[in-house]
Amino acid sequence: MLTISGIKLYTNIGISEEERKEKREIDADVSIDADNFVDLKEVYSLIKDTVEGSAYTLIEDVAKRLLSVLVDVYKPNTLTVKVRKPNPPIGGRVDYIECELVYRGDTKTPNL
Repeated sequence: MLTISGIKLYTNIGISEEERKEKREIDADVSIDADNFVDLKEVYSLIKDTVEGSAYTLIEDVAKRLLSVLVDVYKPNTLTVKVRKPNPPIGGRVDYIECELVYRGDTKTPNL
């Protein structure tokens, strides 16, 4: 299993239009177990292009999109995607909110 941890990404994300006006930093971790060689530079570029090239309403949308793209490209045995939104506007002080999705090739369906 290979992991890229703490990927810093910038995208327009949020439920309200006001929140989506400016790009915000989100963080991602990706762990991939594949039978074939995986070029981590390529994985990083694919993650960055996928996230920063679109706007999202929810971190769940980001995680689902990343999972889908990475499964299509790498056909992994197992893939875990975590997406975090630091300092979310939820009316209190928290470090971040996080969504984690896991794909297992034997089930062909992500755990949502």
